[in-house]
Amino acid sequence: MILSNVIIKLRNKNFIIMSSCLFLYSLNQLFFKNIDINLLNEFFNSYFNDLLSTPLYFSYLNFLLSFVKKEIIGLKNLLIITVICSFLAEYLAIFIRPNSVSDPLDVLCYFIGTFIYWGIIKFLKE
Repeated sequence: MILSNVIIKLRNKNFIIMSSCLFLYSLNQLFFKNIDINLLNEFFNSYFNDLLSTPLYFSYLNFLLSFVKKEIIGLKNLLIITVICSFLAEYLAIFIRPNSVSDPLDVLCYFIGTFIYWGIIKFLKE
């Protein structure tokens, strides 16, 4: 029963993280990308969505896993998944989509997003 309550709370937290990421993504598409300050404009056009992608991915993944009473929240596991997804998104995609470009700053954003997700989950779990 206690484990069940913990899983339900984690499911709710992941739903909130997922919803927040989607809300921030929407704000970025509608407003942030139109900011007329060069450095901010470049950040919101090039990197903000990458920063949101891993918290969105992990919150969605853990939201689904919560229905079978599983979770992936350990930092080591999150980092391993981030390495694999970064490789697929930034380096393998070049062969699948010839117009795509690999950007190491995108990878940095994926890892920062992973640490943000891990920090939020760790903070909310205590």
